[in-house]
Amino acid sequence: MLKDVIVPSRVGSYFIFPKKVLSIDVTPFAVQAVLIHFVGNKAHIKSNKSVILKDFEKSTIIESIKQVVASFKSYDQVVTSLSSSSIVYKELTLPFVGREKLSMIVGYEVESLLPFALDQSVIDFMILQEDASKSSSKIMVAAALKENVDEHYDLFKQAGVSLQVMSVDMFALYELYRHGIFQSKAEKTSALQSPLRKKLNAGIKTSQRFGQGQAELLVDFSFDITRVLYVQGGVLKAVRMIPYGVSDIADIISKSLGVAHYEVVQQLIVQHNEDLYEKEIKEGLGKLFKEISKTLSSFEKQVGNDYQKPYKIIMSGLGCHIYQFLQVAQGFIDIPVSEVSLTSIGQRIHMNFAGEVSLDVEYLVVLSMALFTKYNENINFLKHIATKSDTVLLVQQVTSIFILTVACIGMMFWHSSSVLQKWERAYISSKKDLVQTIKKSMDLDLQKEKSLKLIVEKTDAMLKKEHQQWFAFSKQAEHSYLEYLQDLSEHIDKESIGLDLKKVSMTPEKVMLSGTLKSFESLEVFEEELADLQLLSLAQKPRELSFSNLELTIKDKDKHESV
Repeated sequence: MLKDVIVPSRVGSYFIFPKKVLSIDVTPFAVQAVLIHFVGNKAHIKSNKSVILKDFEKSTIIESIKQVVASFKSYDQVVTSLSSSSIVYKELTLPFVGREKLSMIVGYEVESLLPFALDQSVIDFMILQEDASKSSSKIMVAAALKENVDEHYDLFKQAGVSLQVMSVDMFALYELYRHGIFQSKAEKTSALQSPLRKKLNAGIKTSQRFGQGQAELLVDFSFDITRVLYVQGGVLKAVRMIPYGVSDIADIISKSLGVAHYEVVQQLIVQHNEDLYEKEIKEGLGKLFKEISKTLSSFEKQVGNDYQKPYKIIMSGLGCHIYQFLQVAQGFIDIPVSEVSLTSIGQRIHMNFAGEVSLDVEYLVVLSMALFTKYNENINFLKHIATKSDTVLLVQQVTSIFILTVACIGMMFWHSSSVLQKWERAYISSKKDLVQTIKKSMDLDLQKEKSLKLIVEKTDAMLKKEHQQWFAFSKQAEHSYLEYLQDLSEHIDKESIGLDLKKVSMTPEKVMLSGTLKSFESLEVFEEELADLQLLSLAQKPRELSFSNLELTIKDKDKHESV
């Protein structure tokens, strides 16, 4: 079936044709992958794979990607994300609505805010909020050096993997939060709104208006970085990447106890011997939440008067596996800390897991990247490659339409030829039967005649000739002529009207009279006498005293022929 060639594979976030998306996340610690099968509006988690890196060399990462991809039998698309450690985020408010218009100017607007030249960067953006009434849009711009994008893409290229989508991890996490965590609350709040409030909110494409709703902090504590998203009323207000992760806690333990860094990482994450380093873990988490507190202060200045203190911190990532993480974390901050629930998210976004698949919070980023392709297919750092792919798709579409057109014309020609051949065979057979019937009935040999029209004309001519010969000797015809003359003589008084009959012509179908009358009064009497005829009917009344070929038709031919 020609998906995306003749019929689109999806409409919005609804998949007309099933699609298997393989999401791969590459970190300095491991290569993680999740295979999601999209069918309609549902997502089925088919399988997952994680390969822990033995070292941080590029060759090791490439081999791990190969190993991960080889564990999956089939997939339609591979997606990944560029780490936020390589991305600069900027929030802009622009006086335009619509992604197409915003795409035309976003580069010029963000150029002065970037720490590198625009021509050396790759930028993309997410629309956070649109206000059609004010023709205004709030967007979050993500910019990265082109060389970092190419370097990450090259890992997959050398691994023999065709990569067409490179998303942004912060954006993917926000979309997952918006659909899987915040959405149900927004719907509940919307149901309780008054008609006036709903009317005021009309035209704004977000779950809540600016500054309304409670604020939450989504924190992904991964191996080398910590992603922080400040969301208020369902709208992403600010993001920050903290260059601190599980690796930094392992570094503290390594320096404190003189244990190799890689060995500490193995014990913390793989062997789960965190209780051996309880003191050092508390010290490391203390530094993390100190940075989070600083981040909240920074967000408060950035958001301004609309800022609200988060009522909850939702944690995810590799760091959640650390010994007594939530209990220790709660001791460093006065905001309730909880761990994200993949089960709860799955229920809200119609996502289910295959029997043997079990995901935990460390897979949240790689899972969000796969789901990001469902909710937002516009953001892609590989647009130059995607453009080539679109060109190939266009060529495929044009070629397919051409082939189908030629095939349809060929089928029509073949069908027409078949019908014509069938008709020709029927014509030849009918013509042969006709000639044989004529020869048998009339002793007329017409086999050399090719035209059916000539055959009919010659047959008709012979029939007329025989008919005339028969009619000339028919007593019935003779009696008929006498009857016509008798009818005329009985009803027409020649003397009184002064009729001088010059000519009488008779055929089996009609009688024609030619002659003169003495006056116009005689003409009227002559018309009345003709109207009283029993066997003949006046076809056209005489208009002058001298008439020629005055036509009288036979009234009841069968009656007098049977006499």
